[in-house]
Amino acid sequence: MSEVAALRRRARDAYEHGRLRIASRVGWVVVPIALLCMWETRAPLRTALLAAAVFALATMIRWRQVAGFKIVRTGFQSGAVPLAAALGLCRFAPECPPSLALALCGSGGLMAGALFGRTLDAERNALTTWLSVATVGGLLATMGCLALGVGTALGAVSGIAVGAAITTLAARRVPA
Repeated sequence: MSEVAALRRRARDAYEHGRLRIASRVGWVVVPIALLCMWETRAPLRTALLAAAVFALATMIRWRQVAGFKIVRTGFQSGAVPLAAALGLCRFAPECPPSLALALCGSGGLMAGALFGRTLDAERNALTTWLSVATVGGLLATMGCLALGVGTALGAVSGIAVGAAITTLAARRVPA
């Protein structure tokens, strides 16, 4: 009896190890983005810490949640818009006023959140999925926006959350 239990445990461990290995391949996306952000923002320590958080969170979501791959992909897509806006400001207008940076990153986050809110499945674990996507997208956006100021990063994260909430609630009210 103990041999069967040991065999089952080894099989389960091998299965989980394989799932973790597949989930950690998200590093192939996170590392180049982090390197670009380090180069453009000239804030390597903050960017490296945020990249480590994005990598750890994305790996955990892909490993442990049923729709983890879709959640992380949607989070990356929603965070990419304010990230690109912030990196564009860092490159082409590094001395822009903070209010302009906040408006650009916040509106980019709002637009991205509205787009990802449309992709959420309203019937299955909607709150968990919404929180996971918003967290991944917010952390990714923060990698670029933090160089412009904490307020700008908070504006991008808030924009993502508000845009997704509005779109998700509006989609639930529209009859099919």
